[in-house]
Amino acid sequence: RPARDGAGAARSGRGARGGGRATGRGSVRAGAGADPGAAVLWRAVIKLFNVLRDYLPAIVFLILGGAVGVLFSTLNLLTGVRTRPNLNRSTPYECGLPSEIQRGFRFGISFYLIAMLFILFDIEVIFIYPIAVELRSFGGFALGETITFVALLMIAFVYVWRRGALEWK
Repeated sequence: RPARDGAGAARSGRGARGGGRATGRGSVRAGAGADPGAAVLWRAVIKLFNVLRDYLPAIVFLILGGAVGVLFSTLNLLTGVRTRPNLNRSTPYECGLPSEIQRGFRFGISFYLIAMLFILFDIEVIFIYPIAVELRSFGGFALGETITFVALLMIAFVYVWRRGALEWK
């Protein structure tokens, strides 16, 4: 009677699982005589599917969002009202009155300056938020750095205010 363990099966000429031929390559999912490269490829495919499973909700969300956008654009093209362009519809219109701004009008520099200062101070304040949330875990050093940051921010704000950059002319 032949032995049932792995060593006895290998000595008897059968595979480690009993039956088939012994190849010496080890067990491969695709079959006993399969190429070892197929096993490596199979493991890579499994790993890829595991990674994709983690991102599946985001992928589905992007696909559905794109599909809804394409669907609405197509429905608009098919069922939308088509009008011929005319001069009245192409003129600028503000708050119920015809626009007084001429074509090629340039905004003053104060508009851009105030917009850039708003963005600058707004973004600097955003940097304070993570520190405020985890201030206890960061300790006293982070508190000192935050106070220094806010002090420099206030100095910059007073400087801009004194220079008259915040006044609308």
